Amino acid sequence: MSYPVAVTGPQQRMVYDTIRTNNGNAYDNSTGIFIVPETGTYVFSWTCFSYVEEYIRLEIVVAGTIYGGTLSDTQETGDADTETGLVVVNARAGDEVFIRTQNNGPGNGRLYVEFESVSTFSGWKIS
Repeated sequence: MSYPVAVTGPQQRMVYDTIRTNNGNAYDNSTGIFIVPETGTYVFSWTCFSYVEEYIRLEIVVAGTIYGGTLSDTQETGDADTETGLVVVNARAGDEVFIRTQNNGPGNGRLYVEFESVSTFSGWKIS
């Protein structure tokens, strides 16, 4: 992400606007959705950088199923925090993959951007 994104509520899809690599153009940086181009096994990773006295709960959704989640929490420590999630998924061509805030306790903060600390989303096929 190139700018901070505030959490506005549950199931808010995160849109990662900056693309570094997008072989096959499977990721849409206007919707935040990766559409699986070929059936296979994929790795997906996301990083959440939250700022002082904020927390953010994210989850990855693949074809409508939640596959994992993260919590970045600095509410009581007064510092910035980074959390990373990683999942390995058997996906089918056309499946939608995206990151969103969790339904219960989505957070009260922002995905933050500062210097080299950014919030990211990545995916790649391994077989």
